[in-house]
Amino acid sequence: MLPDDNELPVSTYQAKKLMCPMGMEIERIHACPNDCMLYRNDNADLHSCITCGTSRYKRKNPTKENNNMRMSGPPAKVLWYLPIIPRLKRLFANAKDAKLMRWHAEERTIDDKIRHVADSPQWRNINSKFEEFGVTSIGIPKSRHEGRLVGYGMIGLKWVTPNKEDLHLAHFTVLQHMTIIAPYVNEHKRYIEMSNSGKSKRWLITEHNKTFSQWLKDKVKASYGVNNVDQAVVHLANGPEHVVATYQAYDINGYTFYTNQQDKKSTLQNSGVTLETLLTSEPFPMIVAKHLESS
Repeated sequence: MLPDDNELPVSTYQAKKLMCPMGMEIERIHACPNDCMLYRNDNADLHSCITCGTSRYKRKNPTKENNNMRMSGPPAKVLWYLPIIPRLKRLFANAKDAKLMRWHAEERTIDDKIRHVADSPQWRNINSKFEEFGVTSIGIPKSRHEGRLVGYGMIGLKWVTPNKEDLHLAHFTVLQHMTIIAPYVNEHKRYIEMSNSGKSKRWLITEHNKTFSQWLKDKVKASYGVNNVDQAVVHLANGPEHVVATYQAYDINGYTFYTNQQDKKSTLQNSGVTLETLLTSEPFPMIVAKHLESS
């Protein structure tokens, strides 16, 4: 039924292996067989329905006499709940999907006509009742920590040029953690495997780490103007600036952090950064060697 080159999982087992690492878990909640209640929160430990008195568990031959005798066993009915928050996080992790999720607030034509669910009176009623829900275009309240960890340099601004190895490593690390770059990562790995059959897995990984950044830049450059390439991908493929700003001191969330060089000029020899390990219960101070800003 499906074409030979489709990439859908061929079995439930493979589908689970694909979905589990993504954190797309489900929650199984026991329910009353007559749909009166769910066994959750304060009712999680009950054995029978508080409305109709029906047992929570299955019966081979249910009767009025033995209906509530059993205190354990397989549930009579289970509700499968798909948590919405993990799914929203993954939708907003992709730039294209995030733009579509915000379309109703940022690009929708607002007039007296009903073209979208957001034009309905029910939608406006929800926004008026739950002000936090409608405060942003994504319908999710902003984190109370947003903006608190944004730092800025204070002392000793210098513009430096990192060596090529450090710049390449920093760029490669960023690319490996970007969702929109993931398809290119997989494509490059397949390309290396096909071009170097017989090579060990370690060699293939090393070759991928060494050549991916330049391969991505060349591929995006060749595709630009021909295929619809996301501007974020173009920006990432071009790589960081070769000149970056460095400071001797940084202010982060109201705290000042010094580099080792700047700290030696101070009477307090402590950068304020500590590390907790499994070897000791007492945290010990860390030394900040250098602050770098890249763009």
